[in-house]
Amino acid sequence: MTLPPFQHIGVIGLGVMGGSLAKLIREKYPDIPVFGFDQSPTVIKNAKKSVITSGTTSEIDIPSDLDLVFICTPISEIQHFINTVSKRVVGPCIITDIGSVKAPFSDMTLPNPNHAYIPGHPMAGCEKQGFDHSQAQLLEKALYVIIDTPFSQAEKLSGFLSSLSFKVMTMSAKEHDEWVALSSHLPYLMAQLMVSATLGYPIDAHIQHLFGSGFKDTTRVASSSVEWGTDVCLHNQEPLLKGLKNVQSHLENLITILENKDRHSLHQFLLKNHDQRENII
Repeated sequence: MTLPPFQHIGVIGLGVMGGSLAKLIREKYPDIPVFGFDQSPTVIKNAKKSVITSGTTSEIDIPSDLDLVFICTPISEIQHFINTVSKRVVGPCIITDIGSVKAPFSDMTLPNPNHAYIPGHPMAGCEKQGFDHSQAQLLEKALYVIIDTPFSQAEKLSGFLSSLSFKVMTMSAKEHDEWVALSSHLPYLMAQLMVSATLGYPIDAHIQHLFGSGFKDTTRVASSSVEWGTDVCLHNQEPLLKGLKNVQSHLENLITILENKDRHSLHQFLLKNHDQRENII
């Protein structure tokens, strides 16, 4: 009989991502106890019905025997809960998080020397919020970035994530934050800017019909949690500013092209971006 890779898994924060992760773990490993923490009594009540085997809204009730813990809280709360879990759990434990910014936390020293903090980030998600929108399929077969650390336990964590169907990749915290700024955080801000371009216009029910799939698809991520967006901007400031200044340079160039009605330059600008997207996607 093959023993399960972990004996007691904890998921701290049961929003759309934490809830989806808990559901995926229960789907793949129904015999492993999964503890859940969330500040909402309603979420804990609902999660206990089918997802978690135990749960609480109180930090002092976090079990002491967890051997793998996923921190799925807002970015601004990650450091607090890493420390809280490390103080509560007695035995050896892998503590990881799923936040989309890694550098601010990558060199943390844990209160318990028997614990290994291995930052991670599943490259998946949706603009909807809350446990009610969580589903295992949201994360299934997604890319999962593990941040390079000196801990030997990283191999065990990587193997477990692979068994959940994730495609695991390892990179440095700095490299992760730079690329995620371009692939996720900057598009979020671009969507925000697209929406802000409509401010000041008298958009009534009649005009709303003109905003079709192009606008909806381009601005979808602007519906993401404002708290998430605020945390991302403040914690990944440097890569985002670099990306925004790059966008600013291209925007100024495009404005000049349009002012001059330069058809050739406009065609080249659009063609270059068309080809670049094809190369990326």
